[in-house]
Amino acid sequence: MNIRFVKLQSGTSDHLVVNAVDVPARHWAGLARNLCQPTRGAGADVLVGMVHTGQGRFDLSCLGGDGVTVPATVWTAAAAAVAIRRRYGYQAVRLRADHLAFEVSVAGQDVRVHPGGHQSAPDHPDGWQISVRYVFDGEIAHHAPASDLFAD
Repeated sequence: MNIRFVKLQSGTSDHLVVNAVDVPARHWAGLARNLCQPTRGAGADVLVGMVHTGQGRFDLSCLGGDGVTVPATVWTAAAAAVAIRRRYGYQAVRLRADHLAFEVSVAGQDVRVHPGGHQSAPDHPDGWQISVRYVFDGEIAHHAPASDLFAD
């Protein structure tokens, strides 16, 4: 099974561009230490990474920002946990944050996840795919379909 890493880059604080890197699960723990650092370079001011915490769980952390900084401690206290089932892949998404809301599509089924909310989806034998719509301060900043996020 592969774990999908989604990196957010923005030129301004209200426009996000989604990039994705496919990372094999067996390599994730080592790579996370390097991936989950404040981004460097022009227009790369926000990084969202997933850190393996054991038991098949991953915590979503936001480090740094340009103009609108979301402290990592906020995300740590209100962690966005993704539970990965051993056989089928996707189990549930839980997200809590102050200024971000997520819409998640799993195996063709739309699942809405809002700050403070929790939603799960049924097992899917073909694994899992996630299409995320990022809402920044109440406005949709960018939407990337699963075909763009997870193109082979």
